[in-house]
Amino acid sequence: FTAEWLGLSRQVVQLVVGRRHMSSPGANTALLEKLEKAELRIGLCEDSKLAKLLDPALPNIIGFLATDDAAVRAKVMAILTHLNKRIRGDSSVALPLTPLAKQFANPATAPMASNFCLVYLEMGLGRAAP
Repeated sequence: FTAEWLGLSRQVVQLVVGRRHMSSPGANTALLEKLEKAELRIGLCEDSKLAKLLDPALPNIIGFLATDDAAVRAKVMAILTHLNKRIRGDSSVALPLTPLAKQFANPATAPMASNFCLVYLEMGLGRAAP
């Protein structure tokens, strides 16, 4: 995404997105940068548009919990913590139930990712349209 899309000056975007994690040399820097951008985009998203953003993003973000990289897992947990606060505070946010259910039912899904899928499925079922 671009600074114009966010409605921010380029300097602000460079300050926020340009920061780097000080992690082990084996850290997946490109993935961490993408997660930083996703965190920024989610953080700046209006509540009324959050459900649309989460449809493709939430299952993908949860899937990164399967990584062995501690820095990536920590960034994913930070994003999910932020999402939990926003989702629990606004019952009108619909969650992507079908992709979460598919990910949960997939035997190749890591146990930690499956647990988070289940958490969001439980949250989302109460919000689903009949």
